[in-house]
Amino acid sequence: MPKLFNLKSTLEYGWGQFTKNFKLFLIVGIVMGLVSFLPSLFAAEIGQEPVKLGMLNIVSWVLQTFVTIGLLRISLKLNAGHPAIFKDLWSGAPWFFKYFIGSVLYGVAVAAGLILLIIPGIILAVRLKFFDYLIIDKGMNPIEALKASWAMTKGHVWELFVLLFVLALINLAGSLILFVGLLVTVPVSMMATVLVYRKLIEKTS
Repeated sequence: MPKLFNLKSTLEYGWGQFTKNFKLFLIVGIVMGLVSFLPSLFAAEIGQEPVKLGMLNIVSWVLQTFVTIGLLRISLKLNAGHPAIFKDLWSGAPWFFKYFIGSVLYGVAVAAGLILLIIPGIILAVRLKFFDYLIIDKGMNPIEALKASWAMTKGHVWELFVLLFVLALINLAGSLILFVGLLVTVPVSMMATVLVYRKLIEKTS
């Protein structure tokens, strides 16, 4: 089977989209960082009260889920040539529960594969990777999205694994630079991934 994408060109695309939309990604990245550190920011004031800590963690998780969906939407819009704005970061309500259920199913499947044997878990992680894009982009329900991701990644496991591994290393490097590097590496990774998603969609359509 011919290669789906060129790794170097894919990373260059991600970088190009980041520089082209630098201000948007910078603001989005700062907001995502604040949301991620929300429990830490208020932990001192709340103290060790379990109920309040639990509520704070739930609020933080909901906000993180919203902004994750929003970032997926932004990457899809930019890849399609449509303008994206900061408001898109908070537009995840229509997909929230589908995304949540899909994430749980994805996590359970990958965890089960890793527990049984590491290799099956890695394969499942790669083959089911694009369920969230399919939920948001195509309006699929979680089961449909997982099945579609499995089908459209057939024959491309190795090159997708290499891409995801490289992106993981890039984001790890970003996190080591006082986490500031993630303001760059996360958008680059998202845009590189959405480009590959589009190629998979084109291949299967």
